[in-house]
Amino acid sequence: MLIIPQNFSHAAFRTGTKVDNKNKSRGLVSGAVLLILNVSTTVCADDLISEADYLSLIPSVVSATRQELPLTSSPSSVTIISRAMIKALPSTNLTDVFKLVPGFQVFFANGSMQAVTANGQSDRFPRRLEIRVDGRTVFTPINSSVSWESLGLDLNDIDHIEVVRGSNIAAYGANAAQGAINIITRNPLSDRGTELSLMGGGWDTRNLSLRHTVQLDSTAITVRAKYRENTGFDNLDDQSYVDSLAVQGVYTPNLTNELRWEAGYSDGNFGFGDGDRPEEFTDEDIATHWLMLEWTHRRDEHLFKSRFSANAGSYDRSREGLLSTELELSPAVLRVAFPGATDRLVELEVGKRQFRQYDLEFEHSFNVMQRGQFLWGFGTRHQEVMAPDQFNRDGYQVCKSYYLFSNLQWRLAQRWTTNIGLLSEENNKSDGEISPRLSVNYHLSDTQHFRASGSVARRLPSLYERARLEQLEIVPGTVADLIFISDSDLSAEKFETYELGYLGYWLDGRLSVDYRLFREYFDDGMDYVKRPYADMDGSYRVLENVASYRMSGYETQIQFKPDLSWLISFQYANTRIFGTIPHPDKTTLLAKRSPHHTASFLVSKTIQNGWALSATGYHQSWVAWQGGAKLIPSWHRYDAKLAKQWRFSRGSTELAIILQNVTDEEYLEYQNGNIFERTAFAQLTLSF
Repeated sequence: MLIIPQNFSHAAFRTGTKVDNKNKSRGLVSGAVLLILNVSTTVCADDLISEADYLSLIPSVVSATRQELPLTSSPSSVTIISRAMIKALPSTNLTDVFKLVPGFQVFFANGSMQAVTANGQSDRFPRRLEIRVDGRTVFTPINSSVSWESLGLDLNDIDHIEVVRGSNIAAYGANAAQGAINIITRNPLSDRGTELSLMGGGWDTRNLSLRHTVQLDSTAITVRAKYRENTGFDNLDDQSYVDSLAVQGVYTPNLTNELRWEAGYSDGNFGFGDGDRPEEFTDEDIATHWLMLEWTHRRDEHLFKSRFSANAGSYDRSREGLLSTELELSPAVLRVAFPGATDRLVELEVGKRQFRQYDLEFEHSFNVMQRGQFLWGFGTRHQEVMAPDQFNRDGYQVCKSYYLFSNLQWRLAQRWTTNIGLLSEENNKSDGEISPRLSVNYHLSDTQHFRASGSVARRLPSLYERARLEQLEIVPGTVADLIFISDSDLSAEKFETYELGYLGYWLDGRLSVDYRLFREYFDDGMDYVKRPYADMDGSYRVLENVASYRMSGYETQIQFKPDLSWLISFQYANTRIFGTIPHPDKTTLLAKRSPHHTASFLVSKTIQNGWALSATGYHQSWVAWQGGAKLIPSWHRYDAKLAKQWRFSRGSTELAIILQNVTDEEYLEYQNGNIFERTAFAQLTLSF
């Protein structure tokens, strides 16, 4: 992976990369290579810095094991998206940064509702990635996924992001089956003053963001207030607006103790629907609240960390219709055909849902015999979900989870290190499962590093997956149409993964190469199977442990930084999947649910007098997303950003112009109707 700093500040040296596809991706590859070669021949020798300067800044990562360790000793491939990369990105959405992660895909499910997944195999609600913000889980038991649009964050709030590519259940539990994302926000201790950002442009976008930081002795506090609005895709009723307010703080009474906290809310309205039935689009109201407290204590060589978080929210997506209308019967015929039935309003969507979730974690790490470091900890999660129309029952359904985790990082010899990780997890709905991981790293030199690792991870069913039961009752107490149900014997999914990795630094540290070769065996996967049933439509869908596949592929990240004014990163992933889901009347091929090729590049150049220019390119081969269009054709897209900054004695002003899909080659995102065309935005940022 690619990690060459934009500057020498602690917050700016983390970055990542990514690349992709046969014909079109070859164009991206060749273009990027020619650009790199051209830049390398024109750089001025005075701008170069030494190999020692670069290599001394090889970053540490936390998300792979919960321990801080050098990237070169990580048991997994980790992409670090730096503040410099985030600032250079020609984007208006937080999720776009994950297009710079090899093997990850990002798409619009609707105009303002995005999804992030790894290696495909997803619907509009990806369920197998753990997402955290400053260590706080933002997973919601509603749909067993993440509501990116309700996090109360934008790109300017982020310091850097760590993305673990591949299963990380050994560190973070069931949600991290295919990877883990930890978003690190800007620390109030290193911020000060006020920032006001205004953005407008395509899709009738109107975004407002305000940050204000104050520092008082040993306390620093940042207030974030935001409002976002747009009209979504043309010809679809998927407009949205959302506002949020968050307050985060850091209290450091002495050198051995630190208390971090955050409280916030988000409230929005989002157009939601299926592009094949645009007349059925409806609004979804989403309101969420969160609180996080984290205490860190250092004593000699021991580090203790405790974290408590509370998340609560309500989702309301309702569309009601008369029962007689839905059955295409007159009220009189309804009463005759179904004695005891009354014509009434019935819910045609999923109705109102509410959740409450409480998480408590404790970690303890310490050095072992001067040759290693050991971390252990435990956590518990309490979930309550009320979804009468999806669970077919009133009141809250409850799930209580408990887990233990540990990791031993050990130096076997001068050039050999190993990580041994283990997680044990259980809840009141499922039997306990154990997920181990082992990795060995060989350090050929200070610049050349190799890794071999293997893991067996088990993902327990979520509360939503276990409790879902949707049905229509024409006569109260009598099921007329069974729609969705979960198998009563639903059990854990199993991911068995093996990988070989390489991380190398070349050209005096200015060129970084990360390569991952992997093989994954997936069994007992949860998916819906259509089965015959004696009801109105003659069938229902049941969630069973029925899916299995064998995935193999490779990912690479390359970053080149000839001098401090340039940032060039390039990513590519090639994935092959062989697997099926057997149905009574057909067999679903899982290969079509994952794109074979994904690619991206980011090129950024800082020019004198406050000018900066950047460009990105993305490519994805054809795919058939679960629940989306039958086929999303292969596409590529190019974006550009031009920014000018003016500095004053008490602050600065920056004006940026962003152009997305520069060539205006329309393409489809996730479902029919989501046609992405050329769009332009202007952003004004005031800092004082």
